[in-house]
Formats: sequence, C-alpha cells, structure tokens
Amino acid sequence: AARRAAATAAANHLRAAQAARTRRNPEQASLAYLKALAADPDNATAIEGLRALEAERVTRAWLNRPPRVPYPPPG
Repeated sequence: AARRAAATAAANHLRAAQAARTRRNPEQASLAYLKALAADPDNATAIEGLRALEAERVTRAWLNRPPRVPYPPPG
C-alpha cells in the first residue's frame, strides 16, 4: 500500500511538473520534480526532467550573458 501511495504521489507531482514546464515556469517544475523524487527516489522521469531543466537554465544563462567588450576600447 505504501509503494502504491508513493507511486501515485510521484505521478501527481510529475503531472504538475509537466504543467509548470508548459506554462514556462521552471521554478515550479523543479519543485514538482523534487517532490516526485521525494516520493520515489528512483523515478527516472523526474531525474531526467531535472536534468533537462538544468540544461535549459545553463543555455539561457549563456545566451543572456553580456557581450564581451574588447579592452582597451578601440579608438
């Protein structure tokens, strides 16, 4: 019974994570994935979801970085 409850909780959190990703809310998605892992520590879907969110975060940070300015400025 406990395993079934954990699996159900994990599935509910995974649905919430996917909904948050659809709404483009990575913070809520990450929290939902972590809750899914708390319920089921071996949940591969939650693990992959967190990896994907981190990869997206790194990509966003890279693309939003300020441009490099040559030093000293020409002229």
